[in-house]
Amino acid sequence: MLGIILYLCLVWGELLVKVFGQSGIRVLSQVLGFFILAISIQLLADGIFALLQESGLI
Repeated sequence: MLGIILYLCLVWGELLVKVFGQSGIRVLSQVLGFFILAISIQLLADGIFALLQESGLI
């Protein structure tokens, strides 16, 4: 699913800039960056939790 969305963004990049404008693209970029940050924090927390469980600390 993510691959399809990325492909469409790359193919329709010029159209997206025309529709959203430069400020809209900037906002969209920051929102997507926030989602990536949230996903990475969740992955890090899951890894630490699994490590603590396997070591018997939790």
